[in-house]
Amino acid sequence: MLWEPKLAPTGALFDEAVEHVARKLGRAKPFPSAPLPDDRSAAVAALDDWAGSDVDWRGELRRYYEEHIPVHVRPAAAVNATLRRLHTAGVRLVWATPGPAEATDVLLHHLGVARLIDEVVVAPSAAD
Repeated sequence: MLWEPKLAPTGALFDEAVEHVARKLGRAKPFPSAPLPDDRSAAVAALDDWAGSDVDWRGELRRYYEEHIPVHVRPAAAVNATLRRLHTAGVRLVWATPGPAEATDVLLHHLGVARLIDEVVVAPSAAD
């Protein structure tokens, strides 16, 4: 199992994306004043609770990732080559992530490994 935070440090990107979401969508629905949990899975659940069906925070976060991911994460040729060899050898590759899935999709495409990964497992959040 490949654990995202070890292979692709996206913590700062996620934090910046949440700040962007709060600024942009907070005009439509006031953003909570309490800080989000440090655990990303719990933060995702808190964002889902805040947004409800009123705002599309996940879509806005995805757009932010698409625009800003190259500044934070770079593909690693050695890692990609290893994953290609494992995939070719028939090893089942599972990517585990604290989420959200929309951000993970962007990340895997940016890293150039989306087609090599057999399954993406998003860590359960407090809302699950």
